[in-house]
Amino acid sequence: MLTAIVILAAGEGRRMGSIKQLLPWGQTTLLAHTVRQAVACPESYTYVVLGANKELLEKELEGLNVNLIYNADYPEGLGSSIRAAARHILTEETIPFTHLLVMLADQPAVNTSFLSLLLLTAKDHPGAVATDYGDHAGVPAIFPAASFAALEQLGGDAGAGRLLNAAETGTLRLTPPFAMFDIDTPEDYRRHEGNS
Repeated sequence: MLTAIVILAAGEGRRMGSIKQLLPWGQTTLLAHTVRQAVACPESYTYVVLGANKELLEKELEGLNVNLIYNADYPEGLGSSIRAAARHILTEETIPFTHLLVMLADQPAVNTSFLSLLLLTAKDHPGAVATDYGDHAGVPAIFPAASFAALEQLGGDAGAGRLLNAAETGTLRLTPPFAMFDIDTPEDYRRHEGNS
C-alpha cells in the first residue's frame, strides 16, 4: 500500500478574516502542525494543495518534507483542490499510489495516530475509509485507486462528502478518539487555542 496524503490548504480563510493556515498552534502554525502529523505516517508521501496566499504558505513549508500542488481554481472551493490533487496524482506522478488520503489544514486535533489508523484500516477494506461524524462520513478520509477518477471530477465547495456518503462507495467509518473540530472563525480559534 502506497498512499498520497493530501492536505487541503488553498482557501482564502474569508470567515477567519486572516490567513488561518498561519495562525499560531503550539510552537508552530496550524499548517505546519498538520503537515507534521501527515509526514510522520508510514508508507506515504505528503502533498499540500495551495491557492490563496501561495507565496506566504510556501515560505512556511520550507524545510518540511512535502510536495506542493497549486490549485488555480481555489475560489471554487474544496472540491477543486481535491480535483487538482487527483489530477496531479493521475497525470504527473510516477509513484504508483494505491490510495489517496484527503485531510484539511484546519483540523488540528487530527494526529498521526488517527491518520495511521485510517491507513491501516484501508489495507483490509476495498472501499473508502472516512471519519465518522455521526450523521455523515467526512475527512480525513482515504480513497482507493478505483476512486481517483471520481475525485478528479469533483468541483465546488462540497468536497468529497457526496462521494463518501454514496451507498455505492462502500465507505467504512471510523470514530476518532478525540473531539473533531475545524478552525473556521476567530471564535473557533479562541475556543480551541488552549488545545494546541
